[in-house]
Amino acid sequence: MTERNKRQASKGNGNSATRHAAPGVSPDQSSGLTNEQRGTLKTVLENQRRQLTGAPDSGRGEGRYAREHSEAPHAMEEAEINSELQEHADEELELIEAALQRLDAGSYGVCCDCGTPIGFPRLEAYPIARRCIACKREYEHGQ
Repeated sequence: MTERNKRQASKGNGNSATRHAAPGVSPDQSSGLTNEQRGTLKTVLENQRRQLTGAPDSGRGEGRYAREHSEAPHAMEEAEINSELQEHADEELELIEAALQRLDAGSYGVCCDCGTPIGFPRLEAYPIARRCIACKREYEHGQ
């Protein structure tokens, strides 16, 4: 049995939709984050969302690259690059929105696979993380 499977077995079926905090512990406490840490991470996520949805020159669509390289022979290549940048920004925005929803629901900072706290250092480095480091490694090796 893998380490992840052992953790899942000890936590239940690993389904984050049915997982609940331990008796007497609010969902916010199950992440192990303090209110200050939660506030810090919420601010970071909101700032990232604001950057992605902000001014037209925020790195989406027609940005600096497109203005500096607007020669006609490169127009199709630029359009493809801009389309890919827009797609990436849209995907990142979805992940940020999902993280903010988890924050509001009290499930932020809890691994979606094993249910253990993700840890503030990982969330500080990657605020949209859904998996603890151990489960992320296993997830990446399984792909």
